Amino acid sequence: MFQYAPDAMVLIGLKDGKTSQFAAANESFLAMLGYDSIYELFGFHPREMYAPEYEREMVKKEERVHKHKTVLTETVLVRKNRTVISVEMSMSLVPGRSDSFLLCIIRDISERKWIESHLRLPQIIGSGLISEQLTVDRITQYVPGTELSMENFEERSIVHFTASEDIMMIRKKFRECAKEGNVKEFIFSTLVRNVRRRRKALICPFYKADGTFRHFAFILLEAHNEALPSVGPALKLQMLMLNRGISLLELCRMTGISKTTLSKLRNGKINKPHAYTRNLVARALGVDESDIWDDAFKTM
Repeated sequence: MFQYAPDAMVLIGLKDGKTSQFAAANESFLAMLGYDSIYELFGFHPREMYAPEYEREMVKKEERVHKHKTVLTETVLVRKNRTVISVEMSMSLVPGRSDSFLLCIIRDISERKWIESHLRLPQIIGSGLISEQLTVDRITQYVPGTELSMENFEERSIVHFTASEDIMMIRKKFRECAKEGNVKEFIFSTLVRNVRRRRKALICPFYKADGTFRHFAFILLEAHNEALPSVGPALKLQMLMLNRGISLLELCRMTGISKTTLSKLRNGKINKPHAYTRNLVARALGVDESDIWDDAFKTM
């Protein structure tokens, strides 16, 4: 149970009531800090796993365990590669034959701490976690009545809630974020139940101790005063067709519009088609005319 528990667990020997050496560690603990074996831990004192600025505070917390039996705290640990990780740690006394042990159960809260550091931002409406495949793993809403309360976003790809013309840009931002390891921000439009809203997103990548990607944390904010890049109807049409997997020939068949006319619409040579043409194309793609053409009343 100890060795294969999902939570990171480490058992530390106590001598005269003070931590002396690592006694045992489960697979989750070793993976969290990037060690291959418990034998690597025998070479240094348990307190060296704390970030230097937290060591004095954690010594006091360890001393409190003798009085309260269990202490729950937050701290920062140092991985083998010298990167740091924010954790929640539960420390408990475990009696032994001669000396006692300190059992530490540890959970990685790096993403939660990053999100919490942004909760005072004005116009924040939500936060959560997104997988490498851009599937929403978890979402929390802070303002009622937004698109976050209209549908269940979890376990669904973000492209299902994004305006088609922004999908390519968003995918690029997430790729850059994961590759560079830096926070990215961008403006985009959500599209839920035919309602379009402008949003600002902050995304931050998080990694495992071995450097492999874990997931993104994100912050979602209102963007009323932020300018969106101008996107023409040709690009909108291209993205809608790409997102729905509809080829030019298929759109010809679905609408009865000639391939030549559709090609001109898609490459921007026709920006203001006749109302009848707009209606046929929009219906075939399952969107409103205004999702492609900003002005639905002008004709060419």
